[in-house]
Amino acid sequence: MNIFEQTKNRLNISDVVNYYGVQLNRSNFACCPFHAERTASFKVYPNAYKCFGCGASGDAISFVMKLFSLTGINAVKKLNTDFSLNLPFETYQSAPKLDRTNVLKFEAWEQWACNTVAEYLKQLDEWKRNYAPKTTDDNLHPLFAEALNKIEYWDHIYKTVFIEGDFTIKTEFYQTHRKAVDALDTTRKVRSA
Repeated sequence: MNIFEQTKNRLNISDVVNYYGVQLNRSNFACCPFHAERTASFKVYPNAYKCFGCGASGDAISFVMKLFSLTGINAVKKLNTDFSLNLPFETYQSAPKLDRTNVLKFEAWEQWACNTVAEYLKQLDEWKRNYAPKTTDDNLHPLFAEALNKIEYWDHIYKTVFIEGDFTIKTEFYQTHRKAVDALDTTRKVRSA
């Protein structure tokens, strides 16, 4: 389980929203902290939030990201500190030595994995838009919930590993997360079939 999933599993979104100053009524509605309004249009569900005024939606991590203008990992670190979660943060170690054959395999995998993660992010964004609840009485669609639960993690991976990551970070990710990307590709293909 990655640090994003651990954070979400240990926190109740209602507690997070209340901790940062948003007071929910008995129906789990509040005035949205992201835009000025007089009537409460910000609804908190068991694992997500949605504002029916401005369209903002997400989970506990994305709430903190948006509220404090933070990246995903910095929002997790803030939640870790503010809620005393004591979660371990992995650090990347020195790059493993790769021979020429393995370097070529790694480079091919890197390109494929980058494209796979980018496509999955597009799919999650599409699900977030297409399956968002339209009214306050709607239940959360499973694909909308998946988008809310996974988009910050995979966006963080995409940016910090594939866009900004150096060789050390990329090879470490290759060795520790290759199966996760393979599973992501398999799941994505099954859903689009």
